[in-house]
Amino acid sequence: MKKDKTSFIDRYLKKKINSPQNNLWANIKYIGLIILYLIIQITAINLSNNRDIITYTVFDISISRSGITGVIVQLLTIVSIKLVLDFTKKGYIAALLLNIYSSFISAVGFFIYRNVDSAPGIVIPLICCFIISIIYHYYQQAYNMYEEEAREKQELTRLYKDVELAKEELTKKNKTLMEYNNLMMENEKKLNHLAFFDMLTDLPNRKMIISRLNCLIDRANDNPTDLAVVFIDLDNFKRVNDTMGHHSGDLLLQSATSRMKTLIKPNDMLGRLGGDEFALIIQQPLSDEEIFEYLTLLKNVIEQPFTIEKNEFTITASFGFAVFPEDGKNSIDLLKCADTAMYKAKEQGKNNIVRFSKEMNEEITRRMEFENKMMSAIQKDEMYLVFQPQYSTDKELRGFEALVRWKSAELGVVNPLDFIPIAEETKYIIPLGEWILKTACNIFMKLRNELECEMMLSINISSVQIMDPSFLDMVKKILEQTNFPPNLLEFEITESVFISSMDYVIDILNKLKKIGVKIALDDFGTGYSSLNYLQMLPIDTLKIDKSFVDNINSENARKQIVGPIISLVHQMNISVIAEGVETEEQLKYLRNHKCDFIQGYLFGKPLTNEDLYNICNVKKDT
Repeated sequence: MKKDKTSFIDRYLKKKINSPQNNLWANIKYIGLIILYLIIQITAINLSNNRDIITYTVFDISISRSGITGVIVQLLTIVSIKLVLDFTKKGYIAALLLNIYSSFISAVGFFIYRNVDSAPGIVIPLICCFIISIIYHYYQQAYNMYEEEAREKQELTRLYKDVELAKEELTKKNKTLMEYNNLMMENEKKLNHLAFFDMLTDLPNRKMIISRLNCLIDRANDNPTDLAVVFIDLDNFKRVNDTMGHHSGDLLLQSATSRMKTLIKPNDMLGRLGGDEFALIIQQPLSDEEIFEYLTLLKNVIEQPFTIEKNEFTITASFGFAVFPEDGKNSIDLLKCADTAMYKAKEQGKNNIVRFSKEMNEEITRRMEFENKMMSAIQKDEMYLVFQPQYSTDKELRGFEALVRWKSAELGVVNPLDFIPIAEETKYIIPLGEWILKTACNIFMKLRNELECEMMLSINISSVQIMDPSFLDMVKKILEQTNFPPNLLEFEITESVFISSMDYVIDILNKLKKIGVKIALDDFGTGYSSLNYLQMLPIDTLKIDKSFVDNINSENARKQIVGPIISLVHQMNISVIAEGVETEEQLKYLRNHKCDFIQGYLFGKPLTNEDLYNICNVKKDT
């Protein structure tokens, strides 16, 4: 269907004014009116020139010649007006010219031929010109007015359509905004839930626990409230993750949460702080004995066997609790005290419930002072190294194990068993281990350059160091700085390093071996591994723990264990070092069972730098 291309204004004006269309019929009509005018004009001229006829009789009615002339003139006026009305400007010009021509002809007849009857023909056309001029100009004003109204109507129509479109668009946008608003409200709810609740267990998280504690403590300032905070830690949970996988560990956490929630009182809040740590806010008037009974129920329900993915195993939990306001008057102090009590429960053998006491605060203060002194020991040159020699059973020097010692200006000589575990717990072992490696490498490079003494350097590495992302780069950097040969460096690890993440640790060990560093498994037999376990580990040397060597002197059955261990390990192409060798009987037994190397007071105690130089001098002379 073709669209009408005529403008809205034209259609409007055609409808209002009825102006003729520009077509053949309009032209015929235009010419016809002009011819009609001329015919009437000629008739009027002929009538005025025929003086013989004074009157005309039509249907027995006598009409004077002047009356007929007046009628003819009126007809000319009507034709002129019709031209103007139907053809506007074009008709107006034609009518104007025709009337002027008519007036001119009448004037000729009047002035030249002295035809008095022509006098009206002069005046009336001029009057007609005046009339049609008034009509034309009025018509033009009306046309302009209609045109302006049409434009306004068109503009209003366009604006109306724009408003309708805008309304429709705004409706769509409003609907979209409403949808976005609803979505944002839903997302806000989800974000608030994520901000205050644990994703795995759907328990309140640390932030929610602290907020709840702060709220309860603020309320307690106006209205005394019974309040206790409990820290709960699942014992040996990391081992579950390593042996069963993290997915099984997550399922275990969810199952443990479900069990505990069944025993939590309505006003109390159980939350997850992270990892395998939970917190419980007890908001009810309970004595210490009643709190113990409450927590014992939780402890017992956790001890029940869990079945995760068709595997059944048992775990335990350690509990520590603190009471408001006796143990702390704000959330930070309460959580800290409960945490301290929980770690005390672990120190007592795990699977215990311990209430915080003031003595623990004193212990914490002493611990913090101890940590501060330990962390400044390197800067104060209080840390130093001693070197435990390693020999073959024929007393041929293999190398030395570097051991760190601490002689504090305030505490005196500190036992390594006291400060090494704390260094590992606080991660101070990372900078301390770096200092040990760099210092030992520098000492041995000096011996190598001055005395041409090449010996194996063994250094203990903790799980905290291996799990540090910068550990491997640190080792490479020190080897490069000191020019120490990697093939003369041996890292001693214990079975505990594999608890955190066996795959990751094995990958690091393989990368160390790739650059030439040797790996020794220390304290074998004291952990939870087996000989089959050794096949998975990229180790070069196995160190049999002193507890096995001590029993060589007795009739204990363990006397028969060391020899078979040496034999089996040799079949894996792993060399063996026996630790803590102190008697000739032990040496003889180890030699007979082809133990590769020994380490102990029988051949030498840990040596200072000066003693190290003396031994190297003797080795050089021989």
